[in-house]
Amino acid sequence: MTAIARHVENPGNARQGALRKASSVDPERVNDPASFLAFARALAADRAASVASEKMASRSPRRPEAGGWENTTIESFLEGASDWAESTNFGVTQGLSPDNPWRQFAVSLYCGKIYE
Repeated sequence: MTAIARHVENPGNARQGALRKASSVDPERVNDPASFLAFARALAADRAASVASEKMASRSPRRPEAGGWENTTIESFLEGASDWAESTNFGVTQGLSPDNPWRQFAVSLYCGKIYE
């Protein structure tokens, strides 16, 4: 597991187990504007696949959306991303280097998916 995954994933929360399911949705690969855009597109595709999967399966009110999406509205997504960024100083308090703001922003978006 990568350093960011160890800091982002809460091992006590089994619903976040899909954290690194798709390697293309990996904020550790982000280091410049082009890789950030690739990450953002992959995250959008991950959400689209989640929505399609949910349409095919019945959903229990006690589990996250398919693909590990905890925050399924734009409001809850942005709140999760902002809350994580604010509570961790964009990951600095969890060991994320401030030398790569593109990665910090990518991780904050990823946390919009999983942070409750």
